[in-house]
Amino acid sequence: MIKHIIILGSSYSTGKRIALDYCNNNLEYEKTIYELNKLKDKQFSIATHAILAQSEKWSDVIKTDSFFEGVKLVNDKDTFISLLSNDKEITALDIANYILTKLKCTHTRLEKLTYFCYADYLCKYNKKLFTDKIFAFKYGPVIESIYEKYKRSNCEIIEPPLETPLETPFNKDNQMSVKSRIMISLDGIKKINSIDETLEKYKNYNTNTLIALTHQNGTPWEINDQGQKSYKEISDADILKHHKYEVI
Repeated sequence: MIKHIIILGSSYSTGKRIALDYCNNNLEYEKTIYELNKLKDKQFSIATHAILAQSEKWSDVIKTDSFFEGVKLVNDKDTFISLLSNDKEITALDIANYILTKLKCTHTRLEKLTYFCYADYLCKYNKKLFTDKIFAFKYGPVIESIYEKYKRSNCEIIEPPLETPLETPFNKDNQMSVKSRIMISLDGIKKINSIDETLEKYKNYNTNTLIALTHQNGTPWEINDQGQKSYKEISDADILKHHKYEVI
């Protein structure tokens, strides 16, 4: 029998659970754990499993325990760490996908709600919720990635992404749930709580009201030429200056 020491993690970018498998190699396993522990700021979510299988083959691990079925085996620790690191940052589309599971949205309403989620998080923690750029367009602040994905949806209600039960990180096809995607990111609990608070604040406002809120005097949109200049970026400083003391 061959002893396998397996480090298991979850990778949103691959849509899979991922694993490193050390066969009778405690030294390499300990080196990897040491390196992962040095990256505490990344808050990786990993688990270690020890299992006896008939051979060094991964297929025999799966035969021994079906728990590992569907797990993507990674060849080296650098790739493993890179895949986990990529999941620490979320995008505006991750936030938009979560919003769509909570509220019915047209493209314009989704843009505004995502913007307010960003503004509220920035004002609470002085940190970016996501790294996508925000621009001043005709109807208010617009996030580039969301605009590119939904600009042809016009005024139609956007269908939410396929969701899985929130208590399980993966569905039967190993796809991670929308909420879990945010939860595993850096400061994920803070992010989810902040997003939920923002959605609760604005959930009863229709699209026109949300547009009006972004078009008031002194708003980041208003001071950035009211969307008259093509792709005029709205800075964090502008957002903080207005929204930090805004009362809704």
